[in-house]
Amino acid sequence: MNAKADYLGWTGIGVDDYDNDPFAVRRVQELFKSGRRGSISRELAAEMWLDVLSPMRTHIDSSTFASNAYHEFVSATIHDMAAVLRNRVTGNLGYAQKIVNLFMKDQWALGRLDERIELELHVPIDKRILDQFNRQWEPWMSWTRVALTEQALCDYFSIQEYVREHWRWGGVFASPIEMEHYWWRGIGPIPKR
Repeated sequence: MNAKADYLGWTGIGVDDYDNDPFAVRRVQELFKSGRRGSISRELAAEMWLDVLSPMRTHIDSSTFASNAYHEFVSATIHDMAAVLRNRVTGNLGYAQKIVNLFMKDQWALGRLDERIELELHVPIDKRILDQFNRQWEPWMSWTRVALTEQALCDYFSIQEYVREHWRWGGVFASPIEMEHYWWRGIGPIPKR
């Protein structure tokens, strides 16, 4: 099975959809709703799209990244998204990383990313992904409540590195994001150590 085609079929997004601002705003609302805790207003979704995700999309269209540069870029983007969500949503870091990483997953599935960026993508952290591991990451087990703190951000990067270790060790998937897709859809088992 082709993971990108499966994801596009499952989400219903198409190649030109993000060129349409009303679609992009609706998609941001869907990305937020993936947390299964309510919804956000069209106005907040528009702010998230115009202030964070649309500029991010423009940047990835014109850039290639070395590993460190991509991680710094994503960290800055997650900070920007958390700032937009601050005082509006409990767990601004949890939601910010999920929205940014799902947005990048959309770009991956649409074929908009350089192959090198695909290898650097962060997986969207949620309970389903965390449950794949025989570990507890507090406070991330309640990811929708994680607020932006220095420690929470360090833990976020530790989880990303742990996922990458499993990806490298397993040798089955083309990238960590492909591995996450199969896990999230319940299709592929986690490589056991």
